[in-house]
Amino acid sequence: MLHSVECPHAVGYCTWYGGKINSVNGVLGIGREAPLVPHQGMLFMIKDNAILAFSHGGGSNPLPLLEIQPAQDHISTLDDAELTNRLEGEIEKILDVYIPQDPNRFLKPGYYNDGENLLRHHDDYFRNPGETLYTLSLAHPYLSSTLKGQLNAYLEDYYQTYFGSTLYARTGWSAGTSRNAMIFPPQVEAEFADYPKSKNPGNGWSWNYPQNNIYSLWKYAQINPAISLDAYNKAKSVIEFHSLDDIYKVNSDGTIVKYADRFLEYPFEAQGYIAGYIGFVGLYNLVGQPPADIGLKTQVEQYLDDYLSYRYSTFSKDSYWYTGGNHHNRKFNIARNFMWLVPEVGAYFNQNIQQKVRDAVQEYSYVHPYWFISGYQGSYTETAAQPLFDAPSIYQAKAWILNEPRSELSKYLDAPFFERGDLFYIQNLIATIEAE
Repeated sequence: MLHSVECPHAVGYCTWYGGKINSVNGVLGIGREAPLVPHQGMLFMIKDNAILAFSHGGGSNPLPLLEIQPAQDHISTLDDAELTNRLEGEIEKILDVYIPQDPNRFLKPGYYNDGENLLRHHDDYFRNPGETLYTLSLAHPYLSSTLKGQLNAYLEDYYQTYFGSTLYARTGWSAGTSRNAMIFPPQVEAEFADYPKSKNPGNGWSWNYPQNNIYSLWKYAQINPAISLDAYNKAKSVIEFHSLDDIYKVNSDGTIVKYADRFLEYPFEAQGYIAGYIGFVGLYNLVGQPPADIGLKTQVEQYLDDYLSYRYSTFSKDSYWYTGGNHHNRKFNIARNFMWLVPEVGAYFNQNIQQKVRDAVQEYSYVHPYWFISGYQGSYTETAAQPLFDAPSIYQAKAWILNEPRSELSKYLDAPFFERGDLFYIQNLIATIEAE
């Protein structure tokens, strides 16, 4: 049940687990998944989707295929108290290291080695300060009054640090407390000083400033109206417009890549723009719909409609990276359609392409049944572990597009990967609290 196609740009074949349906969306490639294990006079090894047994006498004795069997769920639905306790526990971990004026009061990005990660947009985790502002703003309404007060102070400081006089796109590594439980080697700690916070979003993006951060500003302004006008003016200064027919780049061979072509490969980037447009309209309404900006607001709404229509009309569950191009990006096969999803886009997909999404999620769950485990130890080609985007992407698609109930979502609420500040886990907790 391994699916193999010849890849002229790679050595040999591109191979992944496709199951009995020969799915093109598999992310689990070839490789030995376990060491040799001695047991009852034989040596056992897991190879791809098979268990091999080697005996002293040798010989071949294949056993029948072990089919997937129906399973009985023994998982209790989490109630409001349990979910709130978990959420507050995650927020407390972030606040526990917060000491005003301390240079390390905020968190560094999360380090996670997911191998040959050629999707340069994501070479570390939570480096964009907008992700923290967004996630903690979503969590705010569900916290106790005491914790809300502490979080308010944290967010005010965080906003001034990364969104105040300068809009930063990356928090950098030079200051902050680690999200990881691991202890970094001294020489690595020393090199962190060479990577301060930056206005540059990093390699791979089509924008000059993360557009989804405009959505983050709107979410924070909803819980701290005092910064609304400041946030709105900042959003006006960084919002970007790219017609889908505009040329994104011209390749060395002269072929033209339009933004519509780029978003076919990276749909999550289009969703970043969509979130930004939604956030801008929200800020515009929050500051009283200034008449002088009605033209800008109309332009934003037109681009929002165009991008939303583009996303649902071009939605495809099947991998973009089938045989050609950046085939290493296949690791993102099951996450790419739902990364950087926000509830409003989830509702739009629910109304327009719910069945397409349902079919996609079912197939993704079949070819990678461990999608909900953060840091799953297996992936495509020269990679030891899957990127961390599978769990939040599929989980939030189930919550916000398919509107699955809490009883179903609870089955897949695993555990945070990082010791503190795992924003993906916090987002999934919130989605579960909001589910019926």
